[in-house]
Parts: sequence; structure tokens; C-alpha cells
Amino acid sequence: MLDEEEENQVVEKTMQDSALIHTDITNPELIDQIIKYANDAYEGSENDKEICTKLKKLLDNDPKMNIPSNPHGIPNQEELGAWQCIIGRQFCASVTFDAECLIYFMFTKINKYFMVFRS
Repeated sequence: MLDEEEENQVVEKTMQDSALIHTDITNPELIDQIIKYANDAYEGSENDKEICTKLKKLLDNDPKMNIPSNPHGIPNQEELGAWQCIIGRQFCASVTFDAECLIYFMFTKINKYFMVFRS
């Protein structure tokens, strides 16, 4: 288990090795956590599918990442979507996602792009 100082160093190193391309997430702590989870999923994984699976599980199991949304403003109709992950060097996508739940970034050290969103 890492102490707080070591944890901050890991987050800082991860942020240096990544380039944020686009996000509609307004909370910087959530952005940092998603990128940290992506780095954690990458470490020890053998292929992109395994990275995506690990990242999705980390996000789906974190209560801070699963705040219900109410996209249509209907009373008592809060929804909790599932996190999705697309990874690669080249891909095209047309997706529907919850508001403030999309991040698109690149890990510069491995030249791979991540699009993570909750649908």
C-alpha cells in the first residue's frame, strides 16, 4: 500500500506521461483518477483488450466514478450507466454518453489513445 506522498508521485508521473486531448469532465480529480486507473490497467497487461477490461472494472467498482445522472431532468429517474473504454492508435467512433463522463487522452510513452466514457 502506498502512502499519500508516494501516491501523489505516481499520479504526477502518470500525468506527465499522458496528453489530455478532450474531456467534458469538469472535476479535475476525476480526470486524474481515470488516467491513473488507465495506467494501473496498462501495467501488467498483455494486450489492449485486457487493458480495457481492467480499466472498465476499476471504473465500474469505484463509487466516486458512479454518480447517478438524470440526463432528461425527469424527477426520480436517475440513471447509472456503465463505463466503456476504447483503446488503440487509430479508431473511429460515434458514441452516446452521459454528460460530463467522457475523456479522450493519449499515453505518450506507448503512443496509444484512450477514449473512456459512461453510457
